[in-house]
Amino acid sequence: PDYPWYGYDAYGKGYPGYDISKYYHDLRVNLNGSQVYQVYCFNIQKIFPYNVKSVTQKWFKKVEGNSDTFGLYAMNPRVQGEELSQKLRSVMYNAYPKNANNIMDGLDTLNAIKVTQ
Repeated sequence: PDYPWYGYDAYGKGYPGYDISKYYHDLRVNLNGSQVYQVYCFNIQKIFPYNVKSVTQKWFKKVEGNSDTFGLYAMNPRVQGEELSQKLRSVMYNAYPKNANNIMDGLDTLNAIKVTQ
């Protein structure tokens, strides 16, 4: 299928440390029950995936992360082309869950996810 990746928000009732008064998301995808991957919404104005316990499922398509696709899918980017690609890759490298330069040290998982988003 064109959209084989099941995407969902893992944060909800039953999540460790769940608090209904806090606005967190823990977005994940998997391919036919494969390993689970941490993901982020590329365009914050778009709708987030549904909660993992939702009866409605949302399916996604994997695309190559390069300057062409970033430019195609970005809503109102502040930079273009290779600069956009470099900035997005820097966020993915330095932020949660990689934390390559330890900038997320001291943050709990949900706050690190929120900062990265």
